[in-house]
Amino acid sequence: MRGLKTEIYRIVTSRSCKRAFFFLLAMQLLLAKIDAGNIIALGRHDTPETNPELASVMPTVEYYGFDALAYGIIVLLVFGAVSGAENFKHHELRTAFLYQGNRRLLTLYKLAAFLFVATGISFCAIFTTVSITHFFLGNEGLHPVLLSSISWQFILYGVLAWTLLAFLAFLLGLLFKNVAAPLLLLIPQVVGLGVVLLHYWNFGKYLPVAASYAIYSTPTGMMAHSPLMGTVTLLLWILLLFPSGFRSLSRQEIGGRY
Repeated sequence: MRGLKTEIYRIVTSRSCKRAFFFLLAMQLLLAKIDAGNIIALGRHDTPETNPELASVMPTVEYYGFDALAYGIIVLLVFGAVSGAENFKHHELRTAFLYQGNRRLLTLYKLAAFLFVATGISFCAIFTTVSITHFFLGNEGLHPVLLSSISWQFILYGVLAWTLLAFLAFLLGLLFKNVAAPLLLLIPQVVGLGVVLLHYWNFGKYLPVAASYAIYSTPTGMMAHSPLMGTVTLLLWILLLFPSGFRSLSRQEIGGRY
């Protein structure tokens, strides 16, 4: 377990982790405030018939705050890609093999450590987003800490979706040994391409980002709420990439640049 603790400490104290954590929290705080302001401006009980600015019925109070999660995942994807690629920079592998000669065990430690840290960051960011949204709503919202059973359920759904998607980016970083490739594959799905493919391609709902949306999508979201389908889809993507990512790290020669 010492090796696992060492890897967790290495990730947590890295500049990429600190930057991702604080930038994500700041970004989600801002988005939560904007989301709460929009809810107050539009009115909780308004409908498209009474308010032409509404495209659909407002969700019930338990689901407030989750619309602000749409773009926060970008930061976590960058963090995952950077964390995966960083293993092949600055002689990181050579240093790691000094304290753990068993390459396969070290690789498992690195994978488990990233999952642990990504889960923690996801929970902090998503809980903060939902909590701050209800804080700004005041009497119109729920208690910002206690929330409700439905809110907590969807927070956990969001943590699951963000963690699996970040882990996928981490595996792609290991596989390609750089940051650009995983971001080019995943970021466009977040910022627009995923929505286009979702509407015009039957396979679009099985792409990683769309699958993550299905896990925590609210009743008024752009996708049907299907946590089982979304989780299974993301796990299949991870299982598809896991052997290649594992082999890339565990069998990497450590001479020269590595």
